Amino acid sequence: MKFSPRELSAVQRALRVWVSAGLLDEHQIDELVGCIKGTEWDWALLARYALWAASACLMISIGAIFADEWIWSLVRKISSAPHAVHAGVLSASSLLCLALIAYRLQKGSERTFRLEAAVFFAACLLASSIYPWKQALHMGDSYAVLFLGAAALYSAGALLLKSSTLWSFGLIASMCWWAAETGYGSGWGVHFWGMSYALRFLGWGAVTLAVISALEAIQPRHFTILSSRFSGLSSFFLSAWSLSMFGNASGALFAASKLELLVWSLFLAVASALGVLWGVRRKDDLTLGFGVVFFFLNLYTKYFEVFWNLLHKAAFFAVLAASLWGLGSCAERLLRPPRRPKLL
Repeated sequence: MKFSPRELSAVQRALRVWVSAGLLDEHQIDELVGCIKGTEWDWALLARYALWAASACLMISIGAIFADEWIWSLVRKISSAPHAVHAGVLSASSLLCLALIAYRLQKGSERTFRLEAAVFFAACLLASSIYPWKQALHMGDSYAVLFLGAAALYSAGALLLKSSTLWSFGLIASMCWWAAETGYGSGWGVHFWGMSYALRFLGWGAVTLAVISALEAIQPRHFTILSSRFSGLSSFFLSAWSLSMFGNASGALFAASKLELLVWSLFLAVASALGVLWGVRRKDDLTLGFGVVFFFLNLYTKYFEVFWNLLHKAAFFAVLAASLWGLGSCAERLLRPPRRPKLL
């Protein structure tokens, strides 16, 4: 059995733990070691990075097109076509790509990185059609329904193709719908029903996490759980961090009272601690990571707010360096496995 270098390292650590726990004897460990072989190169990692590089080169190529005067004049002629034509071509191209991908999957094709890159390209085509549809339908500021329609198409395609990429695009489109709908309802002001954008997305993240937790209780291995949890955690913690710095006050950016900022900072600290506790008990590394990151991010944000003008900059950065050094050293000791005789 062959493993990539990273996989082989994980297997070796697991064997050491099992041996130290007395779950394996020397004869069993010799048999397992004889079955394990490592590859010299992680080809899956190379494929992933190569396709990302290909996507970047494609974007550079498109950008280079506009640098050529002859091609640029041709683009200007094409762009003079009605918005309905642009929207129709982009939407049809996206749906055609997704139909071809569905056909290949139905014929038994494997889910390769190339196939995921094609799904990503089709999703981008559909996203780029939203603005032309807005212009073609003369929707003005009430264009939130377009994001809702895109979210529905992405979600339907994700469930049909079992694609986490399309599901992620659907989550992004639904968040754009929420922002546009509440923004239009407030007359594009700061508050909607007394809530700033940060507070609105704090609630959005909380609802997302509640829904995905209920789904996880029914279908623990559903392909939408990881991306949905990441979206909910990102929305919740980033919004809470923003509220801890700026509050929910209207008007000037720093108009919130110190008491309000203190309350939101305590809220973020408690939420981060609960995230750490949840992650440890449920063995949820994603929630644990968010909890740890935003706990220290909240702590260091308050440090900057309080001591930036109180301390000399040399002392300020010296204390900051010492604390970060201590934090890194503690993390390194926690990650370092105990010393044991080398088995492999």
